[in-house]
Amino acid sequence: MINRTALTVFSQQFDDLLLIVSESNRRVTVDPIDRLFENYLNVFTKSYIVSACSILEAFIQDVLFSYVTVMEDRIIKSNIPRNIIMWSHGETKKTSYRFESYKTGIEKSNITDEVSANFFKTIKIFEKIGIDLEGNANFAKYADFIGSTVDKRNRIVHHNDNASDISLTDVINIIEKFKEYAEAIFAVVEKSPHLSAL
Repeated sequence: MINRTALTVFSQQFDDLLLIVSESNRRVTVDPIDRLFENYLNVFTKSYIVSACSILEAFIQDVLFSYVTVMEDRIIKSNIPRNIIMWSHGETKKTSYRFESYKTGIEKSNITDEVSANFFKTIKIFEKIGIDLEGNANFAKYADFIGSTVDKRNRIVHHNDNASDISLTDVINIIEKFKEYAEAIFAVVEKSPHLSAL
């Protein structure tokens, strides 16, 4: 069974960000308007979008690592000779033999280097661990939304793009959709047939 802590922790982080964005939105819609928020609305909007994407990436990373950790524990407990696994992958030189149990050797840094909030990159890294996100309709329905939001974040970060086309209400919607999307990812991972075999 995969630990639900990651979902709970990151759901709370999204909720905390929602509170901040909602309060910011209140300050620019009430009379008198908070001049700090009015004058720097674009700065706040950009930072909220970047923060939401950062939380999403951290969530994806944690769920991946939790799953890999469970699988690694199973592999180690199976006590499979390393050489038989490596032989099947073409490693047949006697100098490469090691008389020990097989371990994947996948570490958190391997995962961190490949994690992205990008929709298609997320599909690819989950494929590497044997999880088919793309085949799940509830996950797939977020493709356009996640794609356009992450593209916007990338333009903000890499090209100092303006966020004047996005309101704080839009940012609230982004965060709520990110929460749903995170839950969709977690649901697919949690239902992995490899986990149910435990």
